[in-house]
Amino acid sequence: MREPTLTHPDFLGGLDTFFDRTCTIQKTTPTRDAAGQPQDAWTDLASHVDLACRLAPVTARSRAARVQRDDMTVTTCSHVIIMAGPYPSVTTAHQAVVDSVSYQIVNVVRDSAQVATELEVEVVST
Repeated sequence: MREPTLTHPDFLGGLDTFFDRTCTIQKTTPTRDAAGQPQDAWTDLASHVDLACRLAPVTARSRAARVQRDDMTVTTCSHVIIMAGPYPSVTTAHQAVVDSVSYQIVNVVRDSAQVATELEVEVVST
């Protein structure tokens, strides 16, 4: 018998159109360039490739709410990525790639029901 939970186990299955993109989480791997200088290379984090997600720009209203929720710690982010499922190993040391665009993760918000993971991100300038 399955243990009762607050959300139905098939809840996310009905949100196929909400999670309309895929996201890959990457970790940095120290390497050296041709001149021998240290540089970071980004590689896919195991079991974190092509995850169902939704990408949305941050509005002024939601940005103000984030400042208050973070006890007045100012974090700037341009977008929010909501991933279907709990991903406890994702941290601000990682980056997210959606539609070939890299995003620096500035904050990770986990819901108490372990249904979704929200990433507050900024576009990485190249």
